[in-house]
Amino acid sequence: MITWGWALAVTMAIYVAGGVSGAHINPAVTLAFAVRRKFPWGKVGPYIVAQVLGAFAGAAMVYLLYHDAIDAYNQAVGTGRADPKGLASFSIFATFPAPYFNGSPVGPLIDQIVGTAFLLMFVVAIIDMRNTAVQANLGPFMIGLAVAAIGMSIGANAGYAINPARDFGPRLFAWLVGWGADGAAGHRGRGLQLVFLGADRRALHRRRDRRADLRLVYRRRPACTHQAAGIHASGPGRRRDTSGDRNEKDGRNIGD
Repeated sequence: MITWGWALAVTMAIYVAGGVSGAHINPAVTLAFAVRRKFPWGKVGPYIVAQVLGAFAGAAMVYLLYHDAIDAYNQAVGTGRADPKGLASFSIFATFPAPYFNGSPVGPLIDQIVGTAFLLMFVVAIIDMRNTAVQANLGPFMIGLAVAAIGMSIGANAGYAINPARDFGPRLFAWLVGWGADGAAGHRGRGLQLVFLGADRRALHRRRDRRADLRLVYRRRPACTHQAAGIHASGPGRRRDTSGDRNEKDGRNIGD
């Protein structure tokens, strides 16, 4: 149900924003189209900012509607938002790597790269008029089906965020309203996906502690000569294809 709900949300978002911005609701898609020279680089930064703000506003709307239910659930299970059990309600806003990754960022990173790559491949194939393209009004629906397919095939690993804005905006909002840094970092302090990469905060603190211990040891050692030195659209319209007499869409309805 969650997979299909997310797919339908993507479809509706493309129908709503397609005529205004080309439905750029994913920074990865915007960046990919800029690399393909189908979108001006000067608009990439403002579009990404707008995408993050939109996701942040969406999370705020969900919180406005459901904060009473969230607080009731937390009270029923005897936890606060910033407590480890509070991640159950925090998962409304963000996705987390599965426990079998054991806090390693490598698996979730690869998962997000592969999922996003498939998303971009599907989007480009769907809107390419030189391909077996669908009718214009079916493009958003087909992209929604592509998102559902990605979710059903690899969603178990890390929740298939496959959208930096959709992950970071709600995660930031949830942190601001009380889930705290541990919640924002993911399962037991792990798994913060700012772009695609999860971070193990406790391992980071351990590395900092080790560096502090090393500095303390070096300060206590007598001076010697062999000490070591230091221990992530153009507007609506079509462009003429230079290879022949066919038209190709210029970044319209490119989806999530």
